[in-house]
Amino acid sequence: MVSMSVEFPCESAPSTVVKGLNSGDRGHNMLVQPECPRYRPLRAHMQVTITIAVVMATLFAAGRDVPPGRPPKHLRKFHSAAVESMLANYTARMPDKNLSTLFTNCFPNTLDTTVMEASANESFIITGDIPAMWLRDSTNQVLPYIPLMLKDAALQSMIRGVVMRQLRSVLIDSYANSYNKSPRSPDAGEHQSDCRLPPMNLRLFEGKYELDSLCAVLKLTYHYVNTSGDTELLTTEHHLFLRAVDVILTTMENQSMSTEMQAGNVPYRFYRVDAPWEIDAYPNRPVADTGLIRSAFRPSDDQTLYDFLVPSNAMAHVELGHVIELLEMLVHSAGEGGELPPSVEGAPHPVQLVARAHEKREFVLGGLRAYAIHCEPHRPTPSSCRFAYEVDGFNHSNVMDDPNVPGLLSLPYLGFRHLPDIVLATRDWVLSNRNPYYYCGSLGCGLGSPHTLPGYIWPMGLIVEAFTSHDATHVKSLLHLLVESGLYNGFMRESFNPNDAMLPGSRPWFAWANTMFGALIVNIGERFPQLIFG
Repeated sequence: MVSMSVEFPCESAPSTVVKGLNSGDRGHNMLVQPECPRYRPLRAHMQVTITIAVVMATLFAAGRDVPPGRPPKHLRKFHSAAVESMLANYTARMPDKNLSTLFTNCFPNTLDTTVMEASANESFIITGDIPAMWLRDSTNQVLPYIPLMLKDAALQSMIRGVVMRQLRSVLIDSYANSYNKSPRSPDAGEHQSDCRLPPMNLRLFEGKYELDSLCAVLKLTYHYVNTSGDTELLTTEHHLFLRAVDVILTTMENQSMSTEMQAGNVPYRFYRVDAPWEIDAYPNRPVADTGLIRSAFRPSDDQTLYDFLVPSNAMAHVELGHVIELLEMLVHSAGEGGELPPSVEGAPHPVQLVARAHEKREFVLGGLRAYAIHCEPHRPTPSSCRFAYEVDGFNHSNVMDDPNVPGLLSLPYLGFRHLPDIVLATRDWVLSNRNPYYYCGSLGCGLGSPHTLPGYIWPMGLIVEAFTSHDATHVKSLLHLLVESGLYNGFMRESFNPNDAMLPGSRPWFAWANTMFGALIVNIGERFPQLIFG
């Protein structure tokens, strides 16, 4: 039996006991202080965006054509000659008008609508309908453009600025998932009422600790440097990269400690005073010593049921390998005649960081092997064992998947190459009615999420399914379903109704999903050109 009493950095007020999710049978309640400053209601401009999308849907529904949706040139936030050239090259060869229009709308959507600032030193990319920069979203929003940046100096400069902004954000607060452009931004006070350790501050839009956000920073840094050859980024600004990696590794190490090892010294605590029905006080369950890394929240920003989010740990394993490559690049370049970079303003030696990253990476893989695999005792078949979505190390597991990335379906997309039989069995289970969030309708089937309405499926899940499929016929059917979903407003929404795609879904302006769809078209054009070009 574990008992925890946690005080939050809120204003002085009478304490209230809040039970964690199903915590009554575990004997641990959270002592919180509920009186924090209130925040403003939902922004009006989000409702305006949704209203415009519904009007567009009505206008174009009768013709059943994908409506054109790019902003006029003078209203686009960023121009890339390389992206425009690729659009022209692809659409000129695409006989399917709807697919061509959808690709034209979606692929440049991040550039057209979300680049609020762009320079080699700092770029700020909002997620779409929320005027803040998520680490995870911004990484995925610009990743599809990385193969094109060698042909476009302005594009490379903008992406470099995203990397720099992300590294600085980690130093601001490694437990946050999203950041304001500045403390003076109009929406800077949105979630300041959250009771949290570390405390909220006006540079943070939201302070949810999500392991995959840290992995996203490592991922974008790796792919930018590896493609561009811009190794100067690794040593600039008083070794910003080394200092950020040090903070990321420290956060991962601290979040790998069991409840018993923490002994009440909890580095991250969270409680949303304004929505206690939505989010339980965190931490709310004990976890074992597994080698895995905790994540308080999922990529959907929903709270985890159990702390060890399996797909995020698989992503951590992959990205720790990538950061080791970058660190060894520094060591080897110095060995060719230069001195290793000294510690500057707290930046550790890269050799020390390599050792820590190697150790954490091996612990994570060991934890995935030992604790993340769920077997069905009443189904003695080769496919009866698969990855759970979340575990706690005490033989409790949450068996589901979510269409966000990282998710179990996206493990091959993330580059996770271990336990291939388990990964395949997991995919088969995820894409079946045994998964409580796999939904079917008259238009087709796909992954849904507890984050959105029951029965609604996510284009992002369909996109990941297509990326990870080797069957051209199956990919063709997924493309058809994605085009059906795009008839509503010409873009990829967060979710839609698989019985009637013309009904409003959620988040009609979701730049990550849009750009990811564009990347899928480029990918299919390389793997199955007959599906795109006829």
